Amino acid sequence: MVATAIKNQQAKTLVVVIVVLVVVVVIVAVVVVVVVVVVVVVVVVVVVVVVVVVVDDDGGGCRGDTDFATSAVLVIIILVATVSETTAESSGGGIK
Repeated sequence: MVATAIKNQQAKTLVVVIVVLVVVVVIVAVVVVVVVVVVVVVVVVVVVVVVVVVVDDDGGGCRGDTDFATSAVLVIIILVATVSETTAESSGGGIK
């Protein structure tokens, strides 16, 4: 009787430990993905600013700047979507 109770308690403890570990791993994975996305966005924004401010020395060709900014925004959207989809697939979701 006592041995069975101890085994049941050990099994419950093991389940709790496993659940906590899974939750911690998921939280860490989400944080890592968010950090990666933020870093990618910051890098792209810095590159866009450098190119528009430093490289564009033709007297402010507004149309070229606008086209470049539009392209940069599209690149950011594609990168974020790719990272999100990759993360979703690795966690069992995503587009099948």
